Amino acid sequence: MRKVDEELWKGFGKAVTSKGTITGAKPVPGGTTYSFRDEAGQDWNLSLRPRTAYVIGIDTVGYSRRSLNGQLLLTTWLFSIIQRSIENLRNINWIPNSQPCVLIPTGDGAMIVIDDDARLDVATALIYHVQMWVEDINRRHLGQKVSSKFNKSQPYPIVPIQCRYALAKGEIILMKGLNKELNTVGPGMVTCARILAASKGAHFLVEAEVQDDYDALGGIDGVQQQGDPWNWWQRLHSALMPEKKVKTATLTFYNVFGKFKPGPLIVRTGGSRGDAEGVPWYNLGSHDVSTIVG
Repeated sequence: MRKVDEELWKGFGKAVTSKGTITGAKPVPGGTTYSFRDEAGQDWNLSLRPRTAYVIGIDTVGYSRRSLNGQLLLTTWLFSIIQRSIENLRNINWIPNSQPCVLIPTGDGAMIVIDDDARLDVATALIYHVQMWVEDINRRHLGQKVSSKFNKSQPYPIVPIQCRYALAKGEIILMKGLNKELNTVGPGMVTCARILAASKGAHFLVEAEVQDDYDALGGIDGVQQQGDPWNWWQRLHSALMPEKKVKTATLTFYNVFGKFKPGPLIVRTGGSRGDAEGVPWYNLGSHDVSTIVG
């Protein structure tokens, strides 16, 4: 991921917010160069070149039905799960140190940007790992300091948690966001958000272009032959959905569902083959298409 020049973005931001002047924008090979003059009268150029990225969208099914307590706990859980998943996968080099992941909170979920279209393996591993954590919480049903009594006293139970996932691909531009955190704009982000919005249930929806990438590597199950971090002993089905219109976009995507088992992850983190065989299967996605918007 290319470093964002903080000083250039700071000057550009001031120019946009009327503390300077945008003096021009001209096409350059692969992007656009913006010229601006800061409030001190100094001229700058900022060149932006879109990159093709994989974008993961995650949010919680039934989030708005939960109480404020429930929403607080669900958001804390989900952000913690995503951050810990990235950390765990990085510790075993399933996410290389050279491939940071841009995490963008969305209130009831998050979007994760992998700005390298050669790292579909990283995006795939992250989805499996996050879902594994979610199901582990559900299996305990007590969660992290959430008692069964407290859970049942809620107008809509906090657990079990169900998450929906979308995986898309498209152009993005990395930028400086609030509090100096990285943010992203571009059609890749919009496409992922639209696909995620097409689901009202616990689906895993994969943009058609991403499914093509899987197919080029042997299919969503066959990619496990590529080795770690592809291999989660997955047993998934991919069903092409009719084109769906969501807001202003017409989308083509696959509904992916089935199960996986993190045996190779257990072995990689020091477990035995017996440990790997003994771990439970995890579910991903849903075959129920009645909650995909028409």
